[in-house]
Amino acid sequence: MAVNKLRNMFKLHYWPILTGLWFLIGFIITFSLAILQNHVYIPFISDTGTTPPESCLFGQVLNIGALLFTVTAYIRYRQVRFIQAMAEVNLNKFWNNLGLVIGILSSIGLTIVGNFQETSILFIHLMGAGMTFGFGSAYMGVQSAISYFVRNFYEKHPEINISNKILYSKIAVSVCCCLLVIVSGISILMALAEFKGESIPCWSESEGGFTLKLVATVTEWCLAICFICYLFIFASEYKLIEYEEIRFRMKFATPGNGEKVVESLSLE
Repeated sequence: MAVNKLRNMFKLHYWPILTGLWFLIGFIITFSLAILQNHVYIPFISDTGTTPPESCLFGQVLNIGALLFTVTAYIRYRQVRFIQAMAEVNLNKFWNNLGLVIGILSSIGLTIVGNFQETSILFIHLMGAGMTFGFGSAYMGVQSAISYFVRNFYEKHPEINISNKILYSKIAVSVCCCLLVIVSGISILMALAEFKGESIPCWSESEGGFTLKLVATVTEWCLAICFICYLFIFASEYKLIEYEEIRFRMKFATPGNGEKVVESLSLE
């Protein structure tokens, strides 16, 4: 069947890699366009999405990226559920549910950042950025904790090939992100309080708060890089799970034996 062929071609551990590459390539393209068009000066990530033509691409990158990340979070949620169902770990379901919720909230923040430019509605844009980075960092922290608590499962199955180095790398990146979120959030709020200019994307040294703006800019880009690196590290754990055919079941129509009618989706 075509579904089986697709399953053999695209493994689920490709998904977080695809998500990370999507953001990486998208940010590089929008950054390059903004610089070539002289629309920015030492830009925040959001500065590269305020003026056409790069703003159009920036919005699409974040909207599609939000969808990719949501699917990534859901796959992880189902994976942890399977491990819990095998009764091989002592992990409260609350943490897995929490991870899914804050992952979705981070994705919603991405769409807000992409669709409410800082030059249009700054408050809503900052709220979206706070959701993206705040919930995104929390998501990494929760997932790192889950990986740590299910490490016994990995140790019992060495064929999975998930070493302690991978787990501790996730924890290290999570800690870095939490620190960067705090530094970035404080510095941008202080910088905006001192800003006396009219255009944030073209914020210059003479417009006040420029040093703080530099700190916020560097930490924001470092945050984005950490998120992407985390997705790449995350991919190794997705090798534990495979997807099967999509199945549909009629809720009310039943044959003579009283059993529900179940069909698999065929792409042939």
